[in-house]
Amino acid sequence: MISDQVREFLRLGHPLPPQDDDSEEGDEAFEEMTEALHAIEKPVTNEEATLLMECFGDDECFGLAWTLLHIVESAPLPPVTSPPPDGSNVWISRLWLRYQNSMFLERFRELAGDLGRPPELTPHRAIEEWSEFVDDCAEGYEGTLFEYGDDISIRSFLQRVIDDPVIREVPELAWFKKDIQAVDDKFAGLLSRGFEVPGGRGWWERRIPRVAGREMAENVKDHYGHDVEVI
Repeated sequence: MISDQVREFLRLGHPLPPQDDDSEEGDEAFEEMTEALHAIEKPVTNEEATLLMECFGDDECFGLAWTLLHIVESAPLPPVTSPPPDGSNVWISRLWLRYQNSMFLERFRELAGDLGRPPELTPHRAIEEWSEFVDDCAEGYEGTLFEYGDDISIRSFLQRVIDDPVIREVPELAWFKKDIQAVDDKFAGLLSRGFEVPGGRGWWERRIPRVAGREMAENVKDHYGHDVEVI
């Protein structure tokens, strides 16, 4: 079903006028299309979204293209779910990229729930937790050995995300891995001066830092026999 508002917008013609069209006719077309586009109520139907996607121009049209994009994305189903052909309109390519990004966040939350992480955990927050833990270790971890094991498990979770088959197919993985690597490098430096410990599936679990708080140092001495320097 096509609403009257969508029909009116389509009637005005498409694509959206370019920003560099400073003619009187271009100004009039822009004003008419702006009024018509803002009259469209969200959510639109899948059929309407398909028709509206044909209205994108080559630039932002003073923000009007973003308004159109958000209207298109309000449809029940994602408007673009496969890679657009080479030479496709930049806004169609942007819809595809945004779909991939949404897949990353959705799958991340699924993994978080499956692995007992808080449902509100985000990719950025997970990396922050890893970074905060590494900073704590650099200053001398103050908790117990049990708490250390619980806190460091965030790195194992991050690895599960990296290795997930769905996540590996989305472009978001590039920045995700890069940000994790920056923290990994810092922690690897700490561990290089630390002690080997048995067990552990990840490199981050096979050694412990050389310095720690008193309680952590005592636990390490009792469990592994290493003399950790107390800070």
